[in-house]
Amino acid sequence: QQQHPENVHSFVTQRCCNWYLPYFDNAFYGGILTILRLAAHLQTVDGVRQRFLICGSCNPEHMSALIAEAFPCLSSAEVRALDSVEALAEIPTADYSVATLWTTAYVLLKVPNTGYKFYMIQDYEPLFYPAGSTYAQAEFTYRFGFYGITNTSSLREIYEKEYGGRAIELVPCVDKTVFYRGNPLPLDGPKKLFYYARPGTPRNGFELAAAALKMVKMRMGNGVDIVCAGAPW
Repeated sequence: QQQHPENVHSFVTQRCCNWYLPYFDNAFYGGILTILRLAAHLQTVDGVRQRFLICGSCNPEHMSALIAEAFPCLSSAEVRALDSVEALAEIPTADYSVATLWTTAYVLLKVPNTGYKFYMIQDYEPLFYPAGSTYAQAEFTYRFGFYGITNTSSLREIYEKEYGGRAIELVPCVDKTVFYRGNPLPLDGPKKLFYYARPGTPRNGFELAAAALKMVKMRMGNGVDIVCAGAPW
């Protein structure tokens, strides 16, 4: 019931894709970067026009600058804030609409003026929360009837087998212009241990990792150099 192929333009280059995004303050975070990379590909390779709808209060010009910093080819893409009843009522027509987080799926659920509705699933998001009402709200979105775009084969299997959805999987990749093999580290110096640390995100288990790293440092002393990044703390 959520899919309306009759609303999709016959010519690919005349189509538009609306992306429903949560607010973000850094376009280089993994999930946001993957979304923007796909949007850039659709625009540059297939000629599909891109539009970004931020589900919440924001400065659209600032969000546009963040997007353009990561992908200059998207600098002309329209950005809107869905921060009022009026803004929701004035969502522009699109051939494709893509929810990118479980909260944005609830926004897309009631949007009538679109063709295909997709759900980009990069994590099993119910497990972002303890068992309870929020877990249930996140899980319920997998039954909305959107076509899934999953980041791994396991997520596709979950979406199809446990929730009766239909999905296509993306193969995770690495941007080798950013991540590449460097010079070999010296064997006789201190070992380097990198920790992706975001204490403000409970699901990342910062307390457990911090306790473990403290034990490592107690045992190895100057034999280990621990580097942390991921958030200001």
